[in-house]
Amino acid sequence: MDDGAAESVSERADWSRWKRWILLDGDRHVVAGLLVGLVFLSLVTVAWYRPGALPSAMGSADPVETTFQALTTGVITGVTLVVTISQLVLSEEFGPVGDQRERMDESVSFYDHVGDLIEDPVAPADPAGLLESIVVAAGDRADDLAAAADDVDDDGSREQLREYARQVEDDAAVAAADLSGTEFGTFETMLAALGFEYSTKVYEGRRLRESEPLPTPVADALDELLEALNAYAPAREHVKTLYFRSELAALSRTVVYSAVPALVVSLVMITYGSDPSIVAGRPLGVDAIAWVVAAAMAVAVVPFALLLSYVLRVITVARRTLAIGPIVLRETAHPGRGESDGE
Repeated sequence: MDDGAAESVSERADWSRWKRWILLDGDRHVVAGLLVGLVFLSLVTVAWYRPGALPSAMGSADPVETTFQALTTGVITGVTLVVTISQLVLSEEFGPVGDQRERMDESVSFYDHVGDLIEDPVAPADPAGLLESIVVAAGDRADDLAAAADDVDDDGSREQLREYARQVEDDAAVAAADLSGTEFGTFETMLAALGFEYSTKVYEGRRLRESEPLPTPVADALDELLEALNAYAPAREHVKTLYFRSELAALSRTVVYSAVPALVVSLVMITYGSDPSIVAGRPLGVDAIAWVVAAAMAVAVVPFALLLSYVLRVITVARRTLAIGPIVLRETAHPGRGESDGE
């Protein structure tokens, strides 16, 4: 996939490449693995700086048993939380036949509207194809607007319309290229959808439409472009909803799978891990029992690391798409205004 959408998202958010990878681009299992590795290395590093501290503490108290009792409670609580989230997601799928029929009618009505917009009786069924068809239509209508702008007598207004049309056409081309070939179920579709900043374009188009009287062909071309941009908003929200459901379902499955070994390891450490003499020696200058405890803790925090990695991306996407329509929440300057809108 072209990196244009990813770059535009990170540039608008002023993110470093690492921050973007952790919050958006990175595979959630790899991000969780890095968090687990960080926990393991941190515990081993402390044990290396404090040799003998853990065996000494275990001789006079029960830090390992207490810690793993807390981790066991946390694993059970985390699984319960994830199961509750899954039930909330699944509850959207349940309902009487009348509600299901209404949802179906609304969905078909919207697809018919998109078909009219793209001048194709059957709109693409896959989410990426649906979004791509809309941005392609927006790009074509932006090209029509640029051609119609020749009828504007005022040089300043004509140049503003051409610049606006050029920007929409360029961004639509990048978004269409990013969406092309992406497959739903991966994050690429959602990331490409985030790359097309339609809300600013809707605002600018409405401002140009109302700033001064425009010749009828120009006004009609601008209205048609705004129609395409306005259609992108509910389409992206629909794709976002599907993405959230898919992501939460994947989260539930992975957390449940990882909870079983995490729970078993925690219970084993509670039962047998309080005696520092179960292992002996100091491999690489670290007490052997510290290696065992660090590895066991790393396994025990895997469900939490998975939960954190998935939730980070979900809330990042949600924050970038809080508003629908010509509402611009990010910090940006608008022509004709002396101040910015902050996020």
